[in-house]
Amino acid sequence: MSRPILHQFKKERNLANMFSVSRGAVREAISVLAERGIVTVKPGIGIFLNNNDQDQLFVLFDSIFHEGKADIFELLELRQGIESYASFYAAQRRTEEDLRRIKAALDQMEHSINRHELAVKEDFAFHSAVIEASHNSMMINTFKLISDTAY
Repeated sequence: MSRPILHQFKKERNLANMFSVSRGAVREAISVLAERGIVTVKPGIGIFLNNNDQDQLFVLFDSIFHEGKADIFELLELRQGIESYASFYAAQRRTEEDLRRIKAALDQMEHSINRHELAVKEDFAFHSAVIEASHNSMMINTFKLISDTAY
């Protein structure tokens, strides 16, 4: 019995460009997703997301990130891709409260830099505030998983 299909993904090359990762990383991720029943791959046709709930996807992502299958540089590339799109959506969807949080994080980062500190926590807070302002739960949760793994 086949599962209902929710979404057809773009070609592998387009996914790699979209997330700023290598095609090999995309192929590996697709292979794991297919193996676990998250997607269906139809050669020459496309990659299809099966009807799974969001929690199932994050359990899968978490296992991939924490089983040592994810390279730190690829995680950072994925984070950059998510941040790019999140910034685009944040510019469209942000609220006044989101703007206040982004501004406060930026001010804290500048304050730390002016004191000649590394400002790692402040930089992370700024990026987190921008991603939260996208109001896209998939981007927010994936960013959190990646960040927990990378740091």
